[in-house]
Amino acid sequence: MTLTQPASTATDPVRLNPNVTVFSGPTDRLIVHFGGDEFVVLELPEHQVAALSGLLVGERTGTDAAAAFDDGELDAILAEMAAEGVIAAPVGPVPPQALGRVRVLGDNAVATAVREHLAAAGARLLAGAELTGTDVLVDCAGWLPDARWRALDRRCTEAAIAWHRCYGDATSFVVGPFTVPGVSATYRDTRARLLAATDVPDLPTALWAYLDTRGPDTPFPWPATPAIATVAALLAADVTAYLAGAQPPHLGIQSVFDLARHRWNHHQVLPLPEGLDEGANG
Repeated sequence: MTLTQPASTATDPVRLNPNVTVFSGPTDRLIVHFGGDEFVVLELPEHQVAALSGLLVGERTGTDAAAAFDDGELDAILAEMAAEGVIAAPVGPVPPQALGRVRVLGDNAVATAVREHLAAAGARLLAGAELTGTDVLVDCAGWLPDARWRALDRRCTEAAIAWHRCYGDATSFVVGPFTVPGVSATYRDTRARLLAATDVPDLPTALWAYLDTRGPDTPFPWPATPAIATVAALLAADVTAYLAGAQPPHLGIQSVFDLARHRWNHHQVLPLPEGLDEGANG
């Protein structure tokens, strides 16, 4: 671990990130576990290991722990720990912020669950399908609504609005990719990649055209509640990450959840090269 300039003071509150485990090693070491085989080891004198670990688990105050270090030394260690993701950055208290404005399209169980997750996270939910004033749009569909999504994709691209999506496909549910216009793959790109991956592109396009003829009242076999909760949580997690300034896990990534076997697979979707036609019925 390379120490950098301090970004906080040792007397500020220190909050250990919930995804890490910190413990003292058999020698003069403080060990941080991020999961799997990912570790960071900080070698310090035994009394400093005791002081720092005590601070991180809430058993010592910042003033008490700082007494075991030279002036500024603990500040630098805490700043680097924040940079490494061991403790929350910034170390000091962060004022609450509204997440942003989100429109969730769909009158179904997945859309309802997404709205509940986003409302609990502090997002402002907007009604209707208009794009004005929208930071992120989420569309939760039954069968793939190809014509509607092609039009929505163009509108979101023109308005520079990020959008996310999901749809059912036989016994599977497809999530994403999360689209940020000009940054990651759009629905146009995703559609073209799907057609390029098959030897019979006329069959998917014929299917999509048929599905587009179905009315909104056509029943869809929505999965059981646990599967719906999983899909909705993934969508909401991507949206909240984006609105918080972090990279959404599904940015440029499409996931398929096989509900019958409870298996996931995912793959990257790259934007089409400039000037390349999107293929049949594009």
